[in-house]
Amino acid sequence: MEMLLNSKARETDSASLAALYQGIAMQSSSLHEYMCPHCGYINAIAGSEICNMYSAQYANCYNCDIKLEIVPADGMNDMINLVISEADEKALFR
Repeated sequence: MEMLLNSKARETDSASLAALYQGIAMQSSSLHEYMCPHCGYINAIAGSEICNMYSAQYANCYNCDIKLEIVPADGMNDMINLVISEADEKALFR
């Protein structure tokens, strides 16, 4: 879903992008936003895409296209925290 979200978002203007995010949010249980540590852009991932807690998932930043590592973790009050970092090149080839 993240890859689909980012690939569709690149082809749209900001109003269409907002509608796309809203549509995805309605289809999934929630939409989680996270900031790219490289450029500061706010990206989003659908709650249904968070598959394994404490296991790394990978996505590209929509703005700068850098590869990001996303690690979902349990937060307070049944919330999900996303730990975001730039992906290690070695980890990408495991």
